Amino acid sequence: MKRIIAVIITLFIFAAAVPTFAFASVTVSGTGLCEEIARGLDAHQDEIDVSQWHITPEELGDYYEVARYLAPAAFDLDFAYGYTTVSGSTARFVNKVKPRYTMNADEYARARQAYGEKLASIVALVPRGLDGYGIALFLHDYICANFSYSQPGEYLYDAYGLLTTGSGVCEAYTKLYIALLAEFGIKSYPVSSTAINHAWNELLIGNNWYHVDVTWGDPVPDSPGRAAHADFLCSSEKFQSDHGTGFVPVFAADDDSFDEAEWHGYDLPFAFADGKIYGVSDEGIIRRYDIASGAYEDIYTIEARWPALTEYSFWKGNFSGVAAYGGKLIYNDARSFYSYDLATGTAAKVYTPETDDTLNIYGCYNFGETLFYITGPKDNASDTGNFTLNVIELPDIIAPEKPKYTVRFVDWDGAVISEALYEEGGEITVPADPVRQPDETYTYTFSGWSPQVCATAVSDVTYTARYDQSYIEYTVSFSDWDGTVIKELTLHYGDEIVPPSGVTREADETYTYEFEGWDKEPPANCEGNASYAAVYKATYIEYTVKFLDWDGSVISEKNYHYGDEVEIPADPVREPEGERAYVFSGWDSEPERICRGSAVYTAEYIDASQGYKITFLDHDGTVLAERICAAGDIPREPAAPAREADKTYSYVFTGWDKQIVPADGDAVYTAVYEERYIEYTVKFVDHDGSVISEKTYHYGDEAEIPSAPVRDADKKFSYAFTGWDPVPARVCEGDAVYAAVYEERYIEYTVKFLDYDGSVISEKIYHYGDEVEIPSDPAREADDKYTYAFAGWGAEPARVCEGDAVYTAEYSGTEKPQPQKFIRGDVNGNGKIDAADYAMCKRACLRTYELSAEQLMRADINGNGRPDASEYAMIKRHYLGTYTIPQDAA
Repeated sequence: MKRIIAVIITLFIFAAAVPTFAFASVTVSGTGLCEEIARGLDAHQDEIDVSQWHITPEELGDYYEVARYLAPAAFDLDFAYGYTTVSGSTARFVNKVKPRYTMNADEYARARQAYGEKLASIVALVPRGLDGYGIALFLHDYICANFSYSQPGEYLYDAYGLLTTGSGVCEAYTKLYIALLAEFGIKSYPVSSTAINHAWNELLIGNNWYHVDVTWGDPVPDSPGRAAHADFLCSSEKFQSDHGTGFVPVFAADDDSFDEAEWHGYDLPFAFADGKIYGVSDEGIIRRYDIASGAYEDIYTIEARWPALTEYSFWKGNFSGVAAYGGKLIYNDARSFYSYDLATGTAAKVYTPETDDTLNIYGCYNFGETLFYITGPKDNASDTGNFTLNVIELPDIIAPEKPKYTVRFVDWDGAVISEALYEEGGEITVPADPVRQPDETYTYTFSGWSPQVCATAVSDVTYTARYDQSYIEYTVSFSDWDGTVIKELTLHYGDEIVPPSGVTREADETYTYEFEGWDKEPPANCEGNASYAAVYKATYIEYTVKFLDWDGSVISEKNYHYGDEVEIPADPVREPEGERAYVFSGWDSEPERICRGSAVYTAEYIDASQGYKITFLDHDGTVLAERICAAGDIPREPAAPAREADKTYSYVFTGWDKQIVPADGDAVYTAVYEERYIEYTVKFVDHDGSVISEKTYHYGDEAEIPSAPVRDADKKFSYAFTGWDPVPARVCEGDAVYAAVYEERYIEYTVKFLDYDGSVISEKIYHYGDEVEIPSDPAREADDKYTYAFAGWGAEPARVCEGDAVYTAEYSGTEKPQPQKFIRGDVNGNGKIDAADYAMCKRACLRTYELSAEQLMRADINGNGRPDASEYAMIKRHYLGTYTIPQDAA
């Protein structure tokens, strides 16, 4: 059976004239609800759904109060709010929370923007490199030093009011601290005490929760620049001893490591440099603190005394403060300021303000580039009254030393290409694109730097060259004995090599061939381009040449290799038969003088009584052959003779001096040759082998020598023609090549380095390839508007001479601080009229703050010689946008 639930929507409104701090019933389990309501408040929602939490109206008040703290940007909340409930059979739960806001959407948007800008301006002052402890300490000190606790009748409860007016109650301090810590991801919750009607913070650093009471860190009445630390990073146990037991922390704060810390007694803002924390002990020792470990290190002892009632009396204590700027610490004695160089350990006086001789300086500190220092009467060191907060800009008294960063460019293998030290914001010089040599597998193309190069130096950084890689393709070829390609492979490094199989070579006239392998052993895997030639074992072919007699008997039989000279036997003799005598007439075919293969030659004879002597002579009468030829037979010619060429002619056999006819008697035939001129080529070539002239001559012709050639200069030399190598013959004596000879003469190049105004820094003469001497970086004197830093030579100077060159020095200019424009109402002189000006002017009217002469001029808008209520009202209306302070009289 279903249970029937009746739903009744009711609306309740709670209102309070003055809030109380009573949310002790909120525990860790309820923080999720607080944060959900806070998100709705921050988003300015009209209704916030909390139905999933099942809380009663009686429980809502505590959760809503905590949520108000966790949403400091919801600064227009009314103290009254509403809610709706859902009622069931046994209980009544809150369904939706209905906040009340005091501003319309446009008003809130403008105020929210101003709130965000002021919050951001504080966040921007937090030094870089601090851990959670350091950030919490800096923000604590900033709030204590720059805001004041409201006097009765002026209560302000929100962070916006504190930021814009400069004053508020503990709720405003707590909310502003929550807002600033949240910018750095540090979680913070409010803690309330019903016993003393007071609120402060719990914050989480590391794994521990701590109590911090920023309000109690700011003395009441306000003491200029003071920031007490006795209530910073304390345990619940310690707070219950001095804040009373009327509170229950949301989170357990059990760590008591800092309850008795040495720095709890320090009552000025700390200094922060390079992520470290610095303060001055009561004995005047500058100490470096490590809050996390509780350790501290003595850095420097300030030897100074503070005059008291007379010029011969002095206070026992030390009243130095410490600031940090530009890599140095700044501290004070009674009259002056000094810098302490953390790098060198040396101290030097940097500034003495123009103050009344009756005053001492009782401490200093800084936020950003502004140095605050406290002055008061010599006889008033222990009194909180009669002190004045003074301001000076640190760049006016000490040259800021910008952080320096190492910027390194390295190659892919970590090899340093360039490395330079730059001041923060200095323009980075990027080296020329590097070249990565190919390896066995890839070629490389430069593709940029990793990470992407920043134009200016902002931190130590290493840029590494990146390359796109492309496979190298190698050719591995296998060729036959005659160079013809058997197989050609395109491979990558490491690919398997498979040589061709079945390689053979056909026999020629001289040899048969058997494949034995390759001229070098191919590796199993590709290692680069390679060529392999087939190697064969050659075996001689044996040829038989026989000479037989007329009856078939062997006269001679020998084996020859192709091309061997054949041994022709002496003319054989045939025995007569009866009265018939025989005369050898030759072989049945003319024997080859050189072996061209196997051959058989048979001797032939004729009847001596029937033969005629036929003689064949060369051109010079040398007998080429003699024949006995039977009557009527045509004499057999010997092989065509050859006549060696002389220097003028070559000779071609054209026949015999007469026609060969059938034998009818003894006869002589003489060889006839055609003369053919030999043509000789005479070349004249330049240094690179190119042909200057080329002509054909006959032996003994007069040779034509060309005019002297001209060789163009290269980058290194000019050239003067000195003759030919060898010296040319005047008449042709054969083929000849004559090369031009030149004398090398160095070219001189001028390399200049000029300053920005064209004046010569250095000028030297070099030969091509000489190492260029680059002068040291020049300096340019500051002018009225800028200081200058050398930025390079425009183009990167070549390390070796490549020709005439001019390099001009370039400088980056830094604008000098210009005199600040005088703006009426800009009391602190920061160039704009804001809430800080209003607070200073108001406190000056109330006589709780003393303006300097210059601040007084800026605050005196109506010109009556002193600031009054109308002037701080004008300043407030100006920064709220409802009034504009005229500047025509400024």
